[in-house]
Amino acid sequence: MSISDDSENVLNGLFSICISPFGPDNTLDMASFETIMAHKFDHGVRTFIPGGNTSEFYSLSLIEWEETLRYVVDTYQGKARIIPGVGHDLDTAVKMAVTAEKLGCDGIMVHQPSHPFMSSKGFHHYLETIASSIGIGLFPYIRSANIDDDTVIKIAESDYVSGIKYANPDLPRFAALVSRTDQCQWICGLAEMWAPFFFTAGATAFTSGLTNVHPTLSIKMLEALVANKDTEVREIWNLVRPFEALRAETKNAKNVSVVKEALAQMDLGPRAVRPPLDILDSTDQEKVKTILQSWNLL
Repeated sequence: MSISDDSENVLNGLFSICISPFGPDNTLDMASFETIMAHKFDHGVRTFIPGGNTSEFYSLSLIEWEETLRYVVDTYQGKARIIPGVGHDLDTAVKMAVTAEKLGCDGIMVHQPSHPFMSSKGFHHYLETIASSIGIGLFPYIRSANIDDDTVIKIAESDYVSGIKYANPDLPRFAALVSRTDQCQWICGLAEMWAPFFFTAGATAFTSGLTNVHPTLSIKMLEALVANKDTEVREIWNLVRPFEALRAETKNAKNVSVVKEALAQMDLGPRAVRPPLDILDSTDQEKVKTILQSWNLL
């Protein structure tokens, strides 16, 4: 199956963030990575983002980032879109972007810099500098409410931008942004819990960590959203909600740990996470078990 950059392809609306499994010695567990990737692909996922936040991007070395990316490219190039996350300081982000292009990736997702004093103009310059080093499209990741709307629109209308991953849960603001330009793909960056509301406001895609666990459910939600099947969307949302709500607890501190716990219970990968994250306690592990049983995955 060949995947083109065709916005008419419904599966281009589902961006799956790739989990980074760690073994008992805290090193990258590539065997489990391969298993989880195959699980997603075999169930229909066709856009992969290695190096996303749910990949524990800031806990990966650059060598590990490239190792996972090379595997995804070597295995799925031409079969799925591959859009790795890049970031850190500007020089590092440029090097990562250049590597992604050389490997044949379809685009890059640019993490919003983790900087306490970021300005709108500075963020725009950060993106422009990265874009000037490559010839593939950018998907800027915007989380901060401090990036002003005019700057967001300038970014969205830039020739080098393919889409905006928007993760600020201000729906009126998001709807107003979408109404100002349709020159890029607007992506809900807050996963299945928020996807129906962002689609109402104009999004045409969403990112997902759930795809690592239950890809079929994520695809069904996307298909129902695209087909405007509101009743089906609500039914799927109610199935997804307990899982996503648990991930969101304590200001999203359990985001990755819940996904990895589910994978561990399904014998797809280890539950280990790297500091500053922590594995779930026994109470939350039971909650995950109950959710998986409700989905008939255990």
